[in-house]
Amino acid sequence: MIVALLACQGDPQMARLSEALTEYDRAQVAVERGDWPGAAAAFEAAAQKHPEAAALHAWHAEALSQAGDLSAARAVLDAVVPAFPGNLDLRYNRAAYAARAGALEAAAADLRYLYARDLLDPLVAGEDPDFAELTRDPQYADLAPAPQVRLQVRGEAGSILLGEPYTAELVIETKRDAPISVENIGAFPMLLQHTRTIEDLTIEESGWSRRIVSVEWSARASGEERIGPWLLSAHGSSAIAEPLPVTVVTLPGRAEAEPSASPPGVLLPSQLRGARALPLAERLEDGRIAVMHEPDDSPTTEATSAGSMEYRIGGQTRWSISLFSASGPTTFTLSGTRLTVE
Repeated sequence: MIVALLACQGDPQMARLSEALTEYDRAQVAVERGDWPGAAAAFEAAAQKHPEAAALHAWHAEALSQAGDLSAARAVLDAVVPAFPGNLDLRYNRAAYAARAGALEAAAADLRYLYARDLLDPLVAGEDPDFAELTRDPQYADLAPAPQVRLQVRGEAGSILLGEPYTAELVIETKRDAPISVENIGAFPMLLQHTRTIEDLTIEESGWSRRIVSVEWSARASGEERIGPWLLSAHGSSAIAEPLPVTVVTLPGRAEAEPSASPPGVLLPSQLRGARALPLAERLEDGRIAVMHEPDDSPTTEATSAGSMEYRIGGQTRWSISLFSASGPTTFTLSGTRLTVE
């Protein structure tokens, strides 16, 4: 790539071009060794041989930055940016070095220049840890906005019969590997009882994850209510989805159960397990016991089954959660492992 860039400059002095390429190769060898001071010296020599190549100046500054000399890296770019005023890499890197050095106004000036000319999307800067100080400063936060989570919630249309399932689907997009929290911030549904949750991680690309969460309840009593609103929180960002209307109808003579007093079951399997090893068991806030285990290692117990959860990747189940209703100490056995929950 650098060869093509240098050749395109049309420098008639092939000897200088050859010398620049030699220095560039020497610099890359130093980079591979982790010798950033040596790489900086070689990139500087290459840039002196071929100053028309903006990429060589960018590499020189980056090597200085990696060597821990932000001041020198900024000085290199201060000297060459006027010759390449519209070069995205040079100006973006200068802004990043300035932000890391605490010179927020200098960083902001370069970002504003790039935004005014549609050379850069602010979300790119917002996802770059170099601009973390800008993101945290209210004066500059709009120049490096924090990555925004996205949430869509869909529910079944029309009414459902007493005893039948009602399913909602949540589509969640967040930064990859970020802890996720999903809450129902409205009233808990009294007509519904949670029975099943499936979390399917469907896409991971460009640092983002997309998952589809299917939550199922059983209709316990007739009437009308709303589930939600729903609040998604991750990596300092949040999104809210509107509540879902639910209407439960019953046929004459069909008995109704007592209204549910339990939370609505929006807990994600990944949120519940965290980074803990399997198998494990714990009591949830709604009183049920969650036993987390490998999909082919179902627990045996005298407790009553009260639902399930699954964690999938690309539609394939990776681990499961069996839910049980039990009060007092309860023991579960999985492939010889005994777990007791108080």
